[in-house]
Order: sequence, then structure tokens, then C-alpha cells
Amino acid sequence: MKSIPNKFWKETSSANELCVLGQTITYRKESSRLTPENVFYLQNETIHLMRRDPYQIISKKRDDFYKEMIDDQKEFFKNISLPKRRELDVKKSYNIAHIIPNIVDKVGHAPTNRLIEILENYNRDDFNPSVWLSEQDCDDQTAQKSFSKLKKMGIPMFFPSKELSVLNHAKEFVKQLEGKEIDILVLHEPFVIHLFIQHMTKVPLILFMEHGYYSFHPPLDALITSHHGQAER
Repeated sequence: MKSIPNKFWKETSSANELCVLGQTITYRKESSRLTPENVFYLQNETIHLMRRDPYQIISKKRDDFYKEMIDDQKEFFKNISLPKRRELDVKKSYNIAHIIPNIVDKVGHAPTNRLIEILENYNRDDFNPSVWLSEQDCDDQTAQKSFSKLKKMGIPMFFPSKELSVLNHAKEFVKQLEGKEIDILVLHEPFVIHLFIQHMTKVPLILFMEHGYYSFHPPLDALITSHHGQAER
């Protein structure tokens, strides 16, 4: 079997541009047949695959592709009545909600490990933290140790309702956040329900914390990330 000539292994700007063009065409083809809500799941998967690209293509077309996805989001939310976010008042202590898809008792589960480490180091005189699970099919049997630890720490936990559409799920989340007078929202990982909450909440300050997944969210108030490209964007 003949080996592939070295010239075909080398990256070129034209090859990178064609690669991004192919990703863009695939996205447009798939998104045209999906409901708006499911388009966001497609965006999440597309961005994740781009992030996992071993060649880490740097391309203006890739930036344009990302902006196209954000424009699709804006077009969708333009048709939904969105509230005005509250001002962040100076207070003695702030209510801060960590929204995370799921918690798992697993040594290498970065979102769970980092979340618990953060919660253990809060100054409880300044912050009143709480944890909100956003994955509707989350299984409390996979996180009994973590839940027990959070309970001993006095951290309130909130669990999602089952069998709701993404939009109704987000509406319920937002209503509960307002009921608890949350001042600061920390979204752990890019997740479709998190995108909806980001657009629909009145919470004054929203942060995004990345755990290895590239975000398809539009800009937030603050970003905690290990990806230089994501921070620039």
C-alpha cells in the first residue's frame, strides 16, 4: 500500500477555508429542517466539534460562521418578550446561583469537582450560594456522595421539572430564580437551557464557567475559561 504524499498532510490556508466552508454548509442544511429550539442543540454540537478539531483552524470564515449562529439566536429571541435585567444593588450579601447540567460522583468529572471546590471556599458572610441542576433526566443516584456533602455544607439544591419543553423549562427556571432574588448567576458549561435562561432572566450579573466545552453562548458579563480563543471572542 502506497503511503500518502507528505504534501497532502500539510495544512494550507485554502484547505482550512474549505474545511470551514464544509462545516457551514452542513450546519445550514441541518438547521433548515429543525425547529428553532433544536437548532440550538445543533449549534452546541457544532461548536464542540470545532473546538475538538486537532488542527485548531484559525480562520476569518470560522469567526463569520460563529457570528452566523449568534445571529440565528438573536432572530429567535427577537420573537420572545424578554425582560429587562435588574441593576446589581450594593448589598451586605449576594445570592449566587450555580446552574450546572448534572452532578456526578466521579473523580474525573471536572464540573462537579470544580463546583464543590468553589462552594467550599466561599465567604458565607458575603455570598449565599445555591446549586441548580438543569438536566431534566439527571439521576440523583449518581451523585449521592456529592449531594450529601452539599447538604452538610448547607448549600440549597434545586432540581428541574420533568417533561417540559426547553422554552417552558427555562420559564420555570427564571421564575424560581426571581423568587429566590438571585443576584449573580453562574452558568456551568454551554447547554441549551442555559442559553434560554441567559436571555430570559432578570438576574443582574451572569457569568459563564467553561469546563472544556467551547461556548456557543453570546457574550456574557464575565467568562471563566482556559481557551484563549474563546476569551478573545
